[in-house]
Amino acid sequence: MDQREYSKLVAALQQMPDPRRARGKQLEWTMILGVIASALVCQQRSVAAIAQWVHQQQALLVAAFRPARCRVPSEATDRRAVRLVDVPALEQLMAGQTPKERTTPAVATETLARGHAVDGKYVRGAGAHDRPTLLVSVVQHTSAQVVGQVAVPDKQHESRGVAELLAGRELQGMVLTLDAGLTHPALAAQILAQDGHDFMVVKRNQARLYHELTWFFDSPPVPCDRPWRESVSVTKGHGRLEQRTLTYALTRLTARDMRAAERADVWRGHWAIENRVHYVRDVTFGEAAHQMHTGGAPQALAPCATAL
Repeated sequence: MDQREYSKLVAALQQMPDPRRARGKQLEWTMILGVIASALVCQQRSVAAIAQWVHQQQALLVAAFRPARCRVPSEATDRRAVRLVDVPALEQLMAGQTPKERTTPAVATETLARGHAVDGKYVRGAGAHDRPTLLVSVVQHTSAQVVGQVAVPDKQHESRGVAELLAGRELQGMVLTLDAGLTHPALAAQILAQDGHDFMVVKRNQARLYHELTWFFDSPPVPCDRPWRESVSVTKGHGRLEQRTLTYALTRLTARDMRAAERADVWRGHWAIENRVHYVRDVTFGEAAHQMHTGGAPQALAPCATAL
């Protein structure tokens, strides 16, 4: 990170509340959080590794953050910080810092901009220490911006976290895409009640619903041509031609709201949450390998990685 990037990081972290008592403070809270975030960018995957990296980069970090005492935090300070950090405040702050200029390889149309993917992700490193952490998030398709994230209560299905994540959120004009694990009537009713639209996947594990939908589309109420049922697109990628077919889609969106081809594009945009958010957090920032599991550490690392 260069000086400009450090300055942007410090400016953002200055808004974070300091949970420590006034007595005994020796280093600025902004500086402690900034040092930890800098170490994450440099692939440090445990508090011990962060502390070692901070010690090695002490001169650079002091010059960048300019602490009053001209020193860097110790390993013990780093551990306390990741336990005490206000996770909801950090998530809200980092959501505003997610780069918005990134665009998907597909054509970024007004229709695609309405698409938002909803999915969950396990933090496997915390799970190895008997601290299973499942985070569900809402990601905008075209920019891959994380607009919201919550942790699912222990031993609860991820749909419980999605309901909490969407509660009170403005969904008018948004099209939420969800995979088969989140195809639940209660979630569909909640999205509808909040004036949103949903694209859900129905697979054979929901046998009755799957067969009813298959029967419905195989027995159209009036004679109609084949395009009523399918949208086929052919693209070139990965050194080959790819043909994609959208066969069944039942939605309250009318043809005037969104054509069949546009619906297929929105559904393909769902993979932005996997390819451009979850993959980056696991591979680039090594989130799955992080061993930090106390306090709010597992949940706090996710918004930092997304924003950085």
